[in-house]
Amino acid sequence: MNKGIRAIESVHAGRPLRGGDINQMFDGDLRERLKPFVFLDHFDVETDKEWGFHYHPHSGVATFTYTQTADLKHVDTGGHAGVLEKGSVQWMAAGGGIWHEELYQPSGGTVKGLQLWLTLPPELENAAVEYDQAAGSALPVVDQTRVLSGTFGEASSPIRTAYPFNYFDVSADRAWTFDPPADHDVIWLYTYEGAAIIGGKKVKPKHLVVFERGPGSIEVLPDGDQVGFVIGTAAASTHPLVVGQFSMHTNEVALAKGLKRIGELREVLQNAGKL
Repeated sequence: MNKGIRAIESVHAGRPLRGGDINQMFDGDLRERLKPFVFLDHFDVETDKEWGFHYHPHSGVATFTYTQTADLKHVDTGGHAGVLEKGSVQWMAAGGGIWHEELYQPSGGTVKGLQLWLTLPPELENAAVEYDQAAGSALPVVDQTRVLSGTFGEASSPIRTAYPFNYFDVSADRAWTFDPPADHDVIWLYTYEGAAIIGGKKVKPKHLVVFERGPGSIEVLPDGDQVGFVIGTAAASTHPLVVGQFSMHTNEVALAKGLKRIGELREVLQNAGKL
């Protein structure tokens, strides 16, 4: 049975940071509407110098990092260190607390990429830190779609996450359609390059689209030669969201525990001369 095309619920511009190098999404009420997706940073930087984020903490959330044009040097207080090559993805569940440093190495004078934050369930929000990552060459590409997480058609990402969700990078020069899983009632799309036509409406570059709940396929047309966008779909989180500066937990007790651990790790970094 044809369920039709899913309509747009709302469209949002981002909040520019660092002189426009970062476009930040999912502030305020959007977090409640789109959880488990709670935060999105789009990096679009012209530089030939190392760029990124020196030591900063997280707890209670997972970060999903996708580096498009630059290698990423990563180190944390849990003893993890390495380089995420351009085109790769990394899942980091911060659990009960961690500090890390993320420094991009420009390629061709640019740093382009996205970092998505997702909530963790109560049993994992104060657990040990967990990682997984996949090289760009391991991510399947089918019908204009790079599968960063989840499944598109018969193609699945090798990345292991705490729960299932879809996250795709699409470069569309013609109509693109997707029929989300029936239980995925949270669906959003972000145009990182170029404009799109969705449901007869033009969506400008660097804008976030929230789709209505209910049945229906997603259909996207490029408004021009091509549009690049990421799209996320998941079952809605039913857990409360308690927000700190770098932390997101399901209750105040869990948040306090995460902040305590962050404070302890701050002292370790300060004693080592890294802060």
